Amino acid sequence: MSLRAIAGAGAVLAGLLLGPAAQAAPAVQLTGTQLASALLPPSSFPSGYKIVKSGTYNSGRSLEHAPAKFRLATFSCKRYILNGLPRTGFGETATAGSIVNKVGLGAYQQTVFQFASSGQAASFYRQLYAFTVRCRSVTAPFGGGTAKLTTQSLKKTHLGRLPAFRAVQTLTATGLPATVNDTTATVTGTDVYVIDAAGRKAPSKPAVATALLHLIARVQAAR
Repeated sequence: MSLRAIAGAGAVLAGLLLGPAAQAAPAVQLTGTQLASALLPPSSFPSGYKIVKSGTYNSGRSLEHAPAKFRLATFSCKRYILNGLPRTGFGETATAGSIVNKVGLGAYQQTVFQFASSGQAASFYRQLYAFTVRCRSVTAPFGGGTAKLTTQSLKKTHLGRLPAFRAVQTLTATGLPATVNDTTATVTGTDVYVIDAAGRKAPSKPAVATALLHLIARVQAAR
């Protein structure tokens, strides 16, 4: 979760656990508005979590068809830790995201990128992993001081049978408390999903993996 975000701060499920081989039918394309309605609501989290309006967005009521404007292979790591990734512009057909926050505990940031084909989604997922590797240690000027991202662990894993990777990172900045980010990304079909749990101690209820499975189930149910 970037400094900007911090400042702003079962049939379907069975199919997910069985993995891509169990999901043969092409996915229906959802608009950004439809993806937004499938995001995890505050009720999916313990009592006290609320939507952060500035962290809520979607790509609109129509599918996107523009070519990619941004390339993760060349995107600035310094820009990333200060402002996060752009919300759109990676060649997706739709995207949506939101942040839910509980004061004094932490926040969950959830993002869904939908692509025209499973091949494009898999390619973006691989690029996202490579970007995380490249930007695992970054220092940038911030407010007369510095901001620094350090990575404690980064490993490939699985979410059920879906490929996934998990990064545990700490973001420090002059004048702000350190923030621990526990982030997991996965890909299934035409969609790439990312959830980041962030706080002075990353919140763990629900676990990021559990929240991701529920998010994927909600998106697939919307189709």
